Amino acid sequence: MASSGRVRRTRREASREENVGHTNRWGKAVIARVAVWEPMPDDERDWVLEAAAEVPGVRGAYHLVDPATGNGLAVAFFDDEAAADAAGAAIARRAAAIGWHDTPRPAPASQTMYEVIRHIAG
Repeated sequence: MASSGRVRRTRREASREENVGHTNRWGKAVIARVAVWEPMPDDERDWVLEAAAEVPGVRGAYHLVDPATGNGLAVAFFDDEAAADAAGAAIARRAAAIGWHDTPRPAPASQTMYEVIRHIAG
């Protein structure tokens, strides 16, 4: 079968091409990481937010919980993928330093990266 010569793009690549110009107030594309927790852990995890907050390019993070089900979301916003990767590395370093993984811990049911295409600032 002959090739049509077209290159199939992933949704992420198509989104980047179609959303050129959608930038945050700093003139950069914003990405979000959303982790789904079923249920949301209720152990002490403030250190996660503290470790991420020290990384340049981290714009904010929220841990949300549905009081009826106990399920939750962890949502974080970054200037770019490099900032998201750096935050992940900072969290991993802090976890190692405090011995977090010495005890088995739950993990999120899923984690997805999104590009922010619209927002409202308060």
